Amino acid sequence: MGELFALINAAGWSCGMVFARRAQQRAQVGILGGLYCSLLVNTVINLMMFLGGLLAQPLPPVTVRGMVFFVLGGVCNSLIGRGLLFYTVSLLGAARAGVVKATTPVFALLCGVFLLHEVIAPLDWLGIAAVLCGVLTIAIGGARRNQGGAAWDGTAVRGVLFGLLASLFLALGNLFRKLGVSAIPSSSVGVFVGSLSALSVLSVFLLITGPGILRQALRHLDRDYAVSGLSTSVALYFLFTSLQMIPLSIANSLTAAEPLFTLLLGRLLLGRQEKPTTALVAGALSTVLGAVLLACF
Repeated sequence: MGELFALINAAGWSCGMVFARRAQQRAQVGILGGLYCSLLVNTVINLMMFLGGLLAQPLPPVTVRGMVFFVLGGVCNSLIGRGLLFYTVSLLGAARAGVVKATTPVFALLCGVFLLHEVIAPLDWLGIAAVLCGVLTIAIGGARRNQGGAAWDGTAVRGVLFGLLASLFLALGNLFRKLGVSAIPSSSVGVFVGSLSALSVLSVFLLITGPGILRQALRHLDRDYAVSGLSTSVALYFLFTSLQMIPLSIANSLTAAEPLFTLLLGRLLLGRQEKPTTALVAGALSTVLGAVLLACF
């Protein structure tokens, strides 16, 4: 089940990226304002889930170590990583940004193996490679088609650099979350503490540097950024549950299926007209093969 939850997480993040791109196309709020809207929705939903969880089962023992990891995970992933990702989407579009974000499992793999000392079996390595190859094939093929085969220009290079930086912080955030759920085995606590920490840090930052952005975001809650926050909230719950079942490196390799979901949702929500291509079919088969290997061995 952990593998399935990781894939659902990928679909949720894809939905978040596509709706963020749609909000940017309407240009009613800036990236920081949109980030604040998404984090605000995250925090409200997570608070309700946290309080509801307390009615179902008692709060697990809370440790300082676990809380610190949850805070770091929220700041690295929900705030810095997502903010950089929104900026990457504004530069590259959802499909191209999905190509770059597909490097997140590479950073996560390095974190899992070298920092958490996770052991990966040979067939797991094969599954990870198949998933990554499949996802990158789909994403690159789809991005080229969406851009009419255009070459990557200076804006794209800048977008790639910011996208790689976003992937690094997203992977670091997942690393801290993994450590957090190991100390405090509660996804509701981890998600709520993480989003509240990210929202608090961003609120202080905007109060100091851009109070007008904060007022605008609170006065006019952008619906697409709100949906983006909702979908990433759902995705995070599935990620936390997945991290309690399977190693970090495997979970993040499966979440690399996100570019596939981004291409499909982008076609539905952003008006992209795409037909199945050889790259799409080959990438899908490779991704499915990798997921089967990871799930069965």
